[in-house]
Amino acid sequence: MDGQMYIDDSSVQEHIRQFSREIHKALPQAISLAFDIIGQRSQASYWRLRGGAPIREKLTARSTRLIRSVSPQGGARPGGVGASEQIREIQEFGNRFVGRFGSRVPYAAIHEFGGEIKPVSKKYLRFRTFDGSWHSVKKVIMPARPFLRPAAADESGRIAAMIGDTFARAWRR
Repeated sequence: MDGQMYIDDSSVQEHIRQFSREIHKALPQAISLAFDIIGQRSQASYWRLRGGAPIREKLTARSTRLIRSVSPQGGARPGGVGASEQIREIQEFGNRFVGRFGSRVPYAAIHEFGGEIKPVSKKYLRFRTFDGSWHSVKKVIMPARPFLRPAAADESGRIAAMIGDTFARAWRR
């Protein structure tokens, strides 16, 4: 016996198109929430707020400007300094989204990656330390004290689960 079977997959294709539209709407919100999660973890784990880890290992809370720039929603100050210095960009390239998270505070990168600071217009850098004394040096070597990359790594599982939940909710609609 020889037979043929015909399947009309138009309803399956329509369901897939609907799923794609739902994901397209939901992913930017999920990425934005991921930014909040990273900012919260950064503050909780990689800032020396009081006592605790040596200064060389963590950033101190003296830079509230930098803290606000990575806080969820700019440190809860609508239109505040933190919000304006946040980098929270979500770009769409065809069928994929790319999220970019960071800080526009000028000294954020030197803290995240470390590096060398040299004078630009003078022979020496001159600065005052905590004890009130002045120092002149030809360069300052800043150790890396990352606060965003490790926070993102710490929360990668939670973020992946949240995005998986986003896909599941979109599928059920």
